[in-house]
Amino acid sequence: MSQHTYIIPYYKNNNEIYVLIAEKKKYSRKDGFLHNNAGQYILIGGHLEKNMNVVENMIKEFHEETGHNLNYNKVKLLDIDNKYFFVGTYNCNFNEYNTFKDLNEKQYKFRELNNIFWVNLNKVKNILINHNKNINSKILSHEYYDSLRKNLLYMSDKNKYKYIYENDKIDLNKIKKWYPTKELNSLIKKYKKDNKSNKEILNKFLYPRIINNDKKIKNEIIYTLNKYITKNGQYDWFVEGLDSFINIIQNKSPKNIKKSPKKESPKKFKVNKNRFPKNENSKPLQKSRFPKNTKGYVPPHKRNLF
Repeated sequence: MSQHTYIIPYYKNNNEIYVLIAEKKKYSRKDGFLHNNAGQYILIGGHLEKNMNVVENMIKEFHEETGHNLNYNKVKLLDIDNKYFFVGTYNCNFNEYNTFKDLNEKQYKFRELNNIFWVNLNKVKNILINHNKNINSKILSHEYYDSLRKNLLYMSDKNKYKYIYENDKIDLNKIKKWYPTKELNSLIKKYKKDNKSNKEILNKFLYPRIINNDKKIKNEIIYTLNKYITKNGQYDWFVEGLDSFINIIQNKSPKNIKKSPKKESPKKFKVNKNRFPKNENSKPLQKSRFPKNTKGYVPPHKRNLF
């Protein structure tokens, strides 16, 4: 089961509270894979590594994206009864607030983010929802297809590439050939025969047709990409995390905040009892929020959209 961790850094300035969110890149121009929540506003986080403490995973993901370490003892887990994701909060001091604010001005090269920015707590939920619902997966699918074709033309015939994309501003000096196997998995299976690998299907069947701009294959690829982007572009867990945090601030109640598990040495990760901390007064966090045979939260990878 795929699980994720997210962190909500916040800063209090007199009576105002600001929350740090980020804008996700659409896709990697180096490797060619589409990001989950492509182009959306998100909470910073990522996949929960096996045998890793939840809080340490939040800190690791934040460091990978911003280059900055958070103080382990300042991370507080929100009591969200959901087996698919964990959300923590982090109260930033003035120096941390300015450090994160200056990252964009210093043009920091984020790994998977376009930028990070502070948003007023009263506005953050509406800003995130309004931006994300306006991400057009069909337009993004066409954009990704065009970039994939540019990449293939550049790799196969640089002269042809320069002729077609003479004014293109994409720097491909360090870019390698793209292999979007996850994104095109259902299409690859359709044309897969014998024991050929995914790369063989891409190299010998799909790529030549993409270079020649075959209309049938183009439509099939764009449909497959649209399906993939829609399925992996859900943002309801970000909203749920923000809702829980906003309720805590408004009610000024510590009930929904849990203590972070004690930091353990890497040797103990294999038998780490604190990986999924339990709620002291109610059900464990592992248990689903919804009773059986009722409609409730369904994670993106289990949703049937088409």
